[in-house]
Amino acid sequence: MCALPFLTVRYVDGAQAFACMLYLADHPEGAMFWWQLAVGAGHQAAAYCLCLHHLSLGEPDEAAHRLHQLQRSPDGPSDEFMKALERFAGYVARRGSTTGVPTGGLEAEIERLVVTGDDGGLVCRPDQRLAERLHELAGRT
Repeated sequence: MCALPFLTVRYVDGAQAFACMLYLADHPEGAMFWWQLAVGAGHQAAAYCLCLHHLSLGEPDEAAHRLHQLQRSPDGPSDEFMKALERFAGYVARRGSTTGVPTGGLEAEIERLVVTGDDGGLVCRPDQRLAERLHELAGRT
């Protein structure tokens, strides 16, 4: 995994969080873009998110590639951790979940960004209004 030196940890963590928000708001193409950006900068959780996303699309080769990226990282998770994570993911996949992820109305903010984006709605950029809404939801106003 080659790290992009111009990306700060804060920016990369933000890209990962934004990707997850896009995914939860049903914009998987945009999520993939931001996850790939984060992976390129060395974000391990983004590699795992891409692995799971590729598995959900029935793309085992792509999923294996992302898992390999994660596991070959010098500070990557241990084999025991990965096995436990796989067991948990398998359990959730088998049992399903009726519990939705609370998003606090972030879908509307995401839709606003997608609609105003100049790139066909696939990849939009977070803005100050979205950041303020997140701070509001986190109780950090």
